[in-house]
Amino acid sequence: MKVEFIDTDEDVLRISEEYKEFNAALASILNNEFVKANTEGITLRATKHVEGFRNFLAVIDRRGACRSRAYFTMWHEIVHLLLPTKDQETKMVRRTPSQAIKSKDSVESVIDHVAGYLAIYEPIFRPVLLAKVEEIGFSFEAVAQARDTCLPEASLLATLIRSINFFKSPVLLLQVDMKLKKEEERLVNSPQLGFGFFEHSVEQKLRVCRLIPNENAKSGNFNIRENMRVPKNSALSMAYHSDMEVVYQAKENQSWWETSKNGALPELPIMVQAVKRGNYIYGLITRLP
Repeated sequence: MKVEFIDTDEDVLRISEEYKEFNAALASILNNEFVKANTEGITLRATKHVEGFRNFLAVIDRRGACRSRAYFTMWHEIVHLLLPTKDQETKMVRRTPSQAIKSKDSVESVIDHVAGYLAIYEPIFRPVLLAKVEEIGFSFEAVAQARDTCLPEASLLATLIRSINFFKSPVLLLQVDMKLKKEEERLVNSPQLGFGFFEHSVEQKLRVCRLIPNENAKSGNFNIRENMRVPKNSALSMAYHSDMEVVYQAKENQSWWETSKNGALPELPIMVQAVKRGNYIYGLITRLP
């Protein structure tokens, strides 16, 4: 497989011209996928054998918001060739699916899982990460420095997802954003709302939109779950309302978190780290002694 990245709009034309013998419909495909649509990555099969060209060409969008996902998108496409599926021999064009499709498709989930192991290869990355943690402590900065040393093209989120499983201690990785409660989402999407049956308004609150525990998190007695409202005095809230991409860290307690049904969560001293990266807020939660 040959991999090409789109860093500017001009790259679409460059790739179309450079590989026009590889696939007769390449120019039209790239225009439809990367100019008219917002595809993040495709893999094409050669329509005929051309000396010096490989059988597959992967084209990955690295413009704008796609840049942070491009490294992992590349590995997702590579793994599809390492773990061929039933339609692999017949498809001429394969698009990288969205995260929603990946979560529902068992094959795509397996591909994603294997891609994560290869993209952030443990025998190479783990020693560098552990050395950084020993030097400056378990933190976003340690993960970021290890990433910059080994695989600077990887996103912070992808690196964090893989990194937290290199530690025996229980860890929660979170993303937070403004969201409605599930009941409120159903209310807003209800067709009855347009008939004036519901008079009260709903308001988005800062909530956990994604939660990823490491393999040892079950032993941590964590009760924080997706969609729970973030405490106003948490470091996560401070990071969200900050204009600076700095790390906020604080000793907190799990009992600050509440559910509308059962009230406060059980007491548990925790260390919370939070950081803003672009439009995203990431959090790391570990247990305190």
